[in-house]
Amino acid sequence: MNTCNGGDTQLPMSSFVVAHVLLFFSFTYGGKDYPVALVWWYILSEDSGCRDKVTGMWLIEHEYCNGKLLLQVVHVDTILCAVHLLPYFRRKRVSQAITQDNSLDKYPIYYVNRFADHHSFEIL
Repeated sequence: MNTCNGGDTQLPMSSFVVAHVLLFFSFTYGGKDYPVALVWWYILSEDSGCRDKVTGMWLIEHEYCNGKLLLQVVHVDTILCAVHLLPYFRRKRVSQAITQDNSLDKYPIYYVNRFADHHSFEIL
């Protein structure tokens, strides 16, 4: 169990994990089709104390293994829902080079927006 905020015993994000889907594809094995996704995992951000004290939103960052992206193929049935990620800007200006296409690659830490919709609020 992660005890991010100094002993907080609440399970982080209701025991869910966040991943960035890079690719949806399928393959056939033994005559059966398997719809899958290639994902890049996120982990709770220890640098920021895991949860923002003001908003209550979880802070996450991309996960690496030995300095390389931690990628994995998962079955699409294991994906619960989409989440809304907000960059953790700190006090820096936002570069004009940031677009909706590259924003998930440009920041080291993100908020998991639990206020995006009813389902996110209830789950997270």
